[in-house]
Amino acid sequence: MRDDDSQKNSVGQGEADEPGNVGGLAEDLVSLLWSLAQGKAEDEVISGRVLEFDSPETDTAPMPRPERQPTGKAVHLRVEQTTPFLSQSEQRLVSTIRGLAAWGMRFRYAEYLKDLLVLAPNVDGSPKHLSEQWLACGDLLLSDLADSELLSVTLDDLADTLLAGLDGQRRVVFMRRIVEGHTLEKVALELNVTRERIRQVQQDLEKRTAEKLRSRPFLLLHWRAAELRRVLGAAAPLNHGTTIQAFRDVFEGASRDSVLVLRPLVLQLAGPYRKRDGWLLDEAAVQGNVELLLEQCDEFGLMPVSRAYDWLNEIGIRAAFQEAWLENFAGFRRMEETLIAWPRNIVDKCVALLALRNEPAEARTLVELVGEGHNVRGANNRFFEDERLMRVDRTHWALRAWEMEEYTGITDEIAQRIEEAGGRKNLQLVIREVAGQFNLKEGSVGAYSVAPMFVVEDDAIRLRRDDEPFQVDEELRDAKGAYRTAEDRVSLLVAVDREVLRGSGRPLGPAVALALGVKPGGRRLFQYENGELTISWPLTSAFGPSLGSIRVLAERAGALKGERVRLDFDLEDEQVAAERVPIDLSDVDTTEALRLLTGIQADAADGVLAVGRAVDSPPANVRGVLKERGDTEALELLPSVDFDPLLESTLSDLATAILRA
Repeated sequence: MRDDDSQKNSVGQGEADEPGNVGGLAEDLVSLLWSLAQGKAEDEVISGRVLEFDSPETDTAPMPRPERQPTGKAVHLRVEQTTPFLSQSEQRLVSTIRGLAAWGMRFRYAEYLKDLLVLAPNVDGSPKHLSEQWLACGDLLLSDLADSELLSVTLDDLADTLLAGLDGQRRVVFMRRIVEGHTLEKVALELNVTRERIRQVQQDLEKRTAEKLRSRPFLLLHWRAAELRRVLGAAAPLNHGTTIQAFRDVFEGASRDSVLVLRPLVLQLAGPYRKRDGWLLDEAAVQGNVELLLEQCDEFGLMPVSRAYDWLNEIGIRAAFQEAWLENFAGFRRMEETLIAWPRNIVDKCVALLALRNEPAEARTLVELVGEGHNVRGANNRFFEDERLMRVDRTHWALRAWEMEEYTGITDEIAQRIEEAGGRKNLQLVIREVAGQFNLKEGSVGAYSVAPMFVVEDDAIRLRRDDEPFQVDEELRDAKGAYRTAEDRVSLLVAVDREVLRGSGRPLGPAVALALGVKPGGRRLFQYENGELTISWPLTSAFGPSLGSIRVLAERAGALKGERVRLDFDLEDEQVAAERVPIDLSDVDTTEALRLLTGIQADAADGVLAVGRAVDSPPANVRGVLKERGDTEALELLPSVDFDPLLESTLSDLATAILRA
């Protein structure tokens, strides 16, 4: 199939931009042909070279310098291998033209010289004699000029040439290392020799292969590689139809064995290409370009699609692959005519989508636009912690940069009415006013009256003073799955459910929060490798303290949905670690099962005493405490022991002393 645009890009592109250069090339070529014709008139056979012309002139008359209109007949010229009467420059020109002709016939399906040297746009503006010269030589048949060796050589011939003369060991090294890319260790084991020996043989083979690639018949392989590069550019997905067809075209006519031998060489010559994540990449061309492209995004990670595509054209990414490249390697998501730098964080994604929409939106709307199955409630809770976001009403979020009026929330509305009333106001009146103004349910407003920032006395509500502590009725001994395993260490058993795997936070018992050093209005961060876990207790929260996302910790521990993780908090160093706790502990001995569930290292005999210390309970009461708070698995691991009063009192005093130590 003819591809005129491809011809312009691949052949004579520089000449097409500079008419003077075009004329010079055409004039030199025609002069050479004229000199060859003159030589034929003087001696039909000169040093083994035979010249034949089909023309209106007689064979006996000297052929004039071609200053005429073309006759419409094809001009045939047969040039044999030796041309000693030509100068070195002329011989080089002939050799170049012959190679160019062979390439044009095989890869551009060209028939005439003028089909290759795309000079038509410049003919009209050239001097008359140059135009006539071009028209005269343009009708030459490429089949007469082309190098016969380059026309006849096949890919199978080249593969055979590469393998010719390779003995058993050398052939194995060539195939395993150069063709298939196996490791030195694997090939050395196969041949029962040292890795160094394999390296030496490979170096010799690479040198030998490089020499053959520089020989004239292997121009065919270079041409095929150039065709591959022209189609694929700097990066191409392996499973794309264009890529698959490009390889079919490049290896057309070759046997499967020849393709196996030649494919890595073609990839090296064309790129060199390397396989990564299902792509062929010329890493030298695209190295570091992801960061450069991301730098062109605005503060919210947005960029017009047209700008990205222009930039990708400059680095050689073909149009057919650009959208896939942006998604796979630059992490972009396309929304109509805008690209979004797509981060992992759900809040960052929602911020970018808000900037793109340029109007407030509900958390549900934003999460649905993200389309990754995130929990709406969890995302909404995280919005409160991000300084870039603010609410403009009860459900809609906006960017703070828009400078809209902020909705301060139910607790702020309650506090405002208390202050307007002089510091104390009837609770039911406050509830009716706030619910009526913002179209809320009275029950929802009333729930916020128990937030730590308020004190309800009789029928009135007021703000809590700084010197008034918030009373927590619950103790750590009442919190299911929580154990103080040392003075500065707390362990907490958490179920791995859908919300955990989505990255959502969850409520945390007030007693556990206090044990972790977080009071109302407080916040504490516990570090783990490349991350941190937040424990917070806002004064405005009607639902108590909360535990931040433990998804990363659960994933690193290898915990699956339905299993548990045990979080171990180091209060002194502010570190947290996680360990997977399987659903079924029947295959684990009692000591290990107890450790997995509680973080306590103690055998069965000492288990009651150790658990008693961890839940601040006398040994005699441990089983009752575990049963009451629902820790039945741990309960079943403890032996039933009858304590006499004296022993119970002694153990209780000992446990108290240890806790105070």
